[in-house]
Amino acid sequence: MKQKMFLITLLMQTGRLQNINMMITTDYFAECFVGEFSTIKWGFVSKPNSLAYVNKPVLLGFKTGVELDATNIVRNLTLKVASGEKDYQALLKLFRVWAESV
Repeated sequence: MKQKMFLITLLMQTGRLQNINMMITTDYFAECFVGEFSTIKWGFVSKPNSLAYVNKPVLLGFKTGVELDATNIVRNLTLKVASGEKDYQALLKLFRVWAESV
């Protein structure tokens, strides 16, 4: 997991977190959960339609019952970095916060 987080941080620092890299980063971020915790699985939520991630892949299996939408998490952090906010540990911090809910 540390190697994956290092790669993500490097991409964010160099400003190279663009379309294809964002997809890879999203997958790496999500797979860190799947690889570390046996209760976390990929899945879909089909209701309610008001959810931003309805019918899109999310991570399921958190104690809180909330789904993790890795795509939007990585996109939002990328936009923060692009706007000049330089917290290169942000993704790791979010991983740790979500990991507490497993």
